[in-house]
Amino acid sequence: MIKLKDILKDILLEDIIESKSVLDTLTEALPHIKKLGSKPMLTRESGGIRSGAAKITSGPWDKGKIGSAINPSSSVYNKDLGKLFKELVDKFSMKHIIYASFQYKRGLFGTEYFLIPVEDYKTIWSPKIHDIYSDAYTMIKNGTIDSFPLDSYKTTWPVDKVAEVLVDCKEYYLITTKIPIVQSSMWYTAQKQKTQVVQPTVVQPTVVQPTVVQPTVVQPTVVQPTTYNELADIIERVLQYYKRKNDNKLKTNYEKVK
Repeated sequence: MIKLKDILKDILLEDIIESKSVLDTLTEALPHIKKLGSKPMLTRESGGIRSGAAKITSGPWDKGKIGSAINPSSSVYNKDLGKLFKELVDKFSMKHIIYASFQYKRGLFGTEYFLIPVEDYKTIWSPKIHDIYSDAYTMIKNGTIDSFPLDSYKTTWPVDKVAEVLVDCKEYYLITTKIPIVQSSMWYTAQKQKTQVVQPTVVQPTVVQPTVVQPTVVQPTVVQPTTYNELADIIERVLQYYKRKNDNKLKTNYEKVK
């Protein structure tokens, strides 16, 4: 005898699980997004994520790009760079370094994602520095590294456009910036945007033949969220949409095998 669970396994779950890892990640990330409230969002470019959302654990700061410059055995070791980077890390007691941007699209390091730091974190940035590695290296070549504006670094939330924000956190989420966002009363979805179709208006004839007005398709306005609160609202709607979709699919298939 065919059992319901076998039908669900063979017919249903493949479609549901297609987005399951992303939806699980969005569900986990949501409380952390809400904690960030009305803060404008940070973004990070990455080429190593294949799904629309992921949780990432940071390595220690001395294993990344800055760390390589202070390691004498590294091929990119530079004494002056290493000294500067160590001063920066010690100044702010940094344990991890995640490179992010604020209201600035660099387009150099892969796909752009919203960055959500988890629990304790610090944001460290300077209005005078575009890229600490390249800016400092240029100053070394020009013999001006002693004037590097280390004191210009701040630990507040960034303002204006900042190309490089150093985020010190152990864990963080990345969520694609490609989530379609429809500025209307329609449900947000993670796969497609619905359109409103205005039904044709039939004008009563004043002559022999009636005049039929063709339907007008109204395209939704697509916008990007600017704060974490807005992102949280979008994600909640996405999760509700998929829950209803999957619940309806389960119910439909259950009715088939009753």
